[in-house]
Amino acid sequence: MKKAHKILLYIFLLIFMGAVSFLGGHIYKLSAIRIIQTACLVFFGSALAVFTREYLREEKTLAFVFSFAVAALLSLFFPSIPAAVWPFMPVFALLTIVSSYYTGLISSVTCLIFTVLLSGNGNMIIFFAYMMTGLVASLIVSGLDEEFRVTGRLLVGIASLGFMLCWGFIMPSTDTDLSVYIMPLLNLIFSLIILVIILKTYSQKVVRKEADIYTALADTECELLKRIRKTSEAEYRHALSVSYFCDRAGRKAGLYMPLVKCSAFYHRAGIIYGSNNVENMERVASEFFFPPELKELLVSYVKDKNNVRSKYSCILMLSDTVVSTVEYMMSQKLDSQLEYSNIIHGIFASKLKKTALSDSELTYHDMNVIEKMFVDEQFYFEVMKKE
Repeated sequence: MKKAHKILLYIFLLIFMGAVSFLGGHIYKLSAIRIIQTACLVFFGSALAVFTREYLREEKTLAFVFSFAVAALLSLFFPSIPAAVWPFMPVFALLTIVSSYYTGLISSVTCLIFTVLLSGNGNMIIFFAYMMTGLVASLIVSGLDEEFRVTGRLLVGIASLGFMLCWGFIMPSTDTDLSVYIMPLLNLIFSLIILVIILKTYSQKVVRKEADIYTALADTECELLKRIRKTSEAEYRHALSVSYFCDRAGRKAGLYMPLVKCSAFYHRAGIIYGSNNVENMERVASEFFFPPELKELLVSYVKDKNNVRSKYSCILMLSDTVVSTVEYMMSQKLDSQLEYSNIIHGIFASKLKKTALSDSELTYHDMNVIEKMFVDEQFYFEVMKKE
């Protein structure tokens, strides 16, 4: 999405959230000062969510803005029903799915505070109960991968919701009326149904679709890989070598392998349009429908190879550097004069000093394991020499 369009969406979101805040204050007959306080808090939370999205360079802007706006409207409605049936767990899950763990939490908490303030009692027990279950919901959906194992996570989420509803609504109540128990039970049922619908839709529309795209891109018969080979045989062989090492390192680091393999194959894909710059990489990503994570990884890598933070970009940078160095020495007939182990040790030491590798998500244990993996690949270097 173009930057101008994103800015317009964010402006719309902030104006909308402010308008909903004032509308809610008038509907529930808050005092003028409470309306202003509520509007300021909601506006601040919304602005913080927008800032976090941009800081983390998140995609799916339209989906986030739409979901946040819907969540705000639901938050406007919730004070009119008993607090024990507020379905905030699905709200946390939805906003995390369309953004990230941190942005999802900020936006969801903003909606929760909005509802609590509109309800007029400012009950911190209610806020804390839904806040804790919301944290669990965000954790449930933030780590989903292509295998999409959610049954156990759903059970944990519903169990935590049941516990917090019991703690927040049943235990403090001295009323023996049956509704004290029925309302939390309805919340459990509604939340479970809504969560299942959200996760099923997300699986069908996003996870499975992205998995199919990764499968197509990781195929050696992929049209993009063929175009890279047609443009430059050397670049094609370089991509295969980088992919080999990324595959080995990625498995040792426990990463999502389709993303690892595709980032290795296409980290120089911009060459099919002349040079491997940011503009050409974005063009390739759009033309071949790269998933958002792959596009973000490769565009940021092309923009600055030394500014690596994630495990994926670190492994890509190390594999790319090792392969490029060995290829250069082979082209200069220098490979017979040097030990590959010394080259690799030197590359790792240099990268730790000159790049952000020391501040990356890779632990020193990860780097030691990956460095040893490179050192042990003497046979593959010999294969590269013969090609």
